[in-house]
Amino acid sequence: KISAYIIMVWMEWVSFTVTSVFSWLFLYNSHVGPRCPQTFVADRLLFVQIQCLMQIMTNRIGLILYNPDKARRLKVAISIATSIINVSVFIIWIPARLQISPTWIRVNDIWDRTEKSIYLIIDFGLKSYFMYLLKSKLVANGLTKYNLVYRFNLSMVFLSISLDVIIIGIMSLPDDEVYIQVHPLAYIIKLYIEMNIAELLGKALKKSN
Repeated sequence: KISAYIIMVWMEWVSFTVTSVFSWLFLYNSHVGPRCPQTFVADRLLFVQIQCLMQIMTNRIGLILYNPDKARRLKVAISIATSIINVSVFIIWIPARLQISPTWIRVNDIWDRTEKSIYLIIDFGLKSYFMYLLKSKLVANGLTKYNLVYRFNLSMVFLSISLDVIIIGIMSLPDDEVYIQVHPLAYIIKLYIEMNIAELLGKALKKSN
């Protein structure tokens, strides 16, 4: 059965693959041509990766929220927030890439890091909310089968947030190509973490206490 979760996972993988192709061209093909259009496409694919990953997390939260309206509002809120951030990046990115003025370039450098910091906060908030629901709504009510999911998620929070910090740090490097290569790799790892948590949660939902 094709679900929204499956579609988002495949969208992630497709965007990873295309971004990897761009990275390979940047590194090994000096005749790739003007880089601005390709960097633009790569940046839009990075947004697809972020949007899908955020929705995968909200989808996981919805499984244990037991409140369809609240889960739907959370998904819409996260989607709107990430879309607004992306539009703002798009507005600043174009004049910065066209080098209209040093001010735009400086604003783009600052906002790039601010944007990634906001995504880090959203990521951490969603993971913390998921752990809160697990602990307060399920484990605290005697459903000990969710303890493994809680402990695994707790251990993965540090790894996931560390990847976001690495991404922000790499943005300080002068070469954009390094960032374009590392970002999809980091999000592949984050996707793998999310898929493992979803698998554990699915097993726990089917398992008797």
